[in-house]
Amino acid sequence: PLPCREVKIVNDEVWLRAASMAEGYWRNGQLVPLVNDEGWYATRDRGEMHNGKLTIVGRLDNLFFSGGEGIQPEEVERVIAAHPAV
Repeated sequence: PLPCREVKIVNDEVWLRAASMAEGYWRNGQLVPLVNDEGWYATRDRGEMHNGKLTIVGRLDNLFFSGGEGIQPEEVERVIAAHPAV
């Protein structure tokens, strides 16, 4: 991560916080918040932290559903790529 920024993983999601981050944007005269009350921005990126290093592993909002289960396209790609016939 970059200096003066904080990163954490919450339920597999990457959250960011920085003094320079916008709190929101204006729409029709109203502030639409981008960060929570503690200043954290939920990116909708799936990530992992190992030894202070952030790795983005996918998105939370690109799921498709089959048989009532949410499926990540990245996981399908990994399984197919690992198949010996591919």
